[in-house]
Amino acid sequence: MLLRGMAFLLVLAQAQDREERGVYKLSADGRPAGSEEWRLETFDDGKTVLFAKAKFEIEIPGSARRAYVTDTVLTMDKAFAPALYAGYRKAGRDEDQVKIQWEKGTAISGAKKIRTSAAFLLDSTVTAHLIPILRQAGPGKKKIRLFNPTALDDFEGSVEDRGEVILRGGDKAVRVRRLLPVAGGYEFG
Repeated sequence: MLLRGMAFLLVLAQAQDREERGVYKLSADGRPAGSEEWRLETFDDGKTVLFAKAKFEIEIPGSARRAYVTDTVLTMDKAFAPALYAGYRKAGRDEDQVKIQWEKGTAISGAKKIRTSAAFLLDSTVTAHLIPILRQAGPGKKKIRLFNPTALDDFEGSVEDRGEVILRGGDKAVRVRRLLPVAGGYEFG
């Protein structure tokens, strides 16, 4: 009995190919705003699942600070195209939940069926959703179609690969690739 349980755990461990995780410190207008925890799992069947939870506050012009909480799960295919999305968002007193499934160029959310040509999903309140988009970026500047899970619609964005740079701090230097994503008029950096 114990041997079967151990074999089962071994199979589960082998089914997962790769896992990455991290925490982003979020800022708005140069001031700390909160944080986002994320986990990206890639499986042997080629599917990738991105989990992201964020809690932050931003100041709305002409208003008080507004608290946000997001919790999302995005399942993607080998090319990082969305296959299934579930998201919860609370902005101040407003709350919403959305579940979207993709089938042959159609995003299905409840009774709504939306034709889409978007290559990626981007929830603008989740920084980690940029990870798959940036991993597919090539040299130069590219226009991309993105799907907004809140508006249930496509929108235009772009990614610009600005090449390698060296970040220096103290006695260490790290070579990184500098990418500038722009979505709906907002630059992320």
